[in-house]
Amino acid sequence: MRLIYTLIRIIQATPVWLRWVYVLLTALYVISPIDAAPDRIPKLGIVDDVILVCVMWFVFDRVGLMKPFFEQLRNPTQAEEAPHEVLGVPVNASKPQIKSAYRKMLRTYHPDRFAHLGEKYQKAAIERTQRIIKAYRQLAPN
Repeated sequence: MRLIYTLIRIIQATPVWLRWVYVLLTALYVISPIDAAPDRIPKLGIVDDVILVCVMWFVFDRVGLMKPFFEQLRNPTQAEEAPHEVLGVPVNASKPQIKSAYRKMLRTYHPDRFAHLGEKYQKAAIERTQRIIKAYRQLAPN
């Protein structure tokens, strides 16, 4: 574990372009026939590749290199969406349909359902829930 955290510190100190070189080198190692454990050995040949990819994924996720790829998933764009699109109902939906879609979306994206996945996902769920509530208030005012 100490080796991984040392790797994290080293990679944090490197520029972004060099981090992409590390990603490329990891990919080349995985597809190359030259490995620590040859790929010809059944089951054992892929173990070193999987371990390397998992370690690099963990390190780059900690450093934040993967953030641009998953930013859309974790933190959707804050562009104004139509309330119907947020709730997934047609424009001419009735109040019971809107209420049903609202409850279904809240059950799906409730922050407590994402608590075990970590703070990043829980924050994204909170933001999504706030958008759902805002859309419901626009469509079905009291």
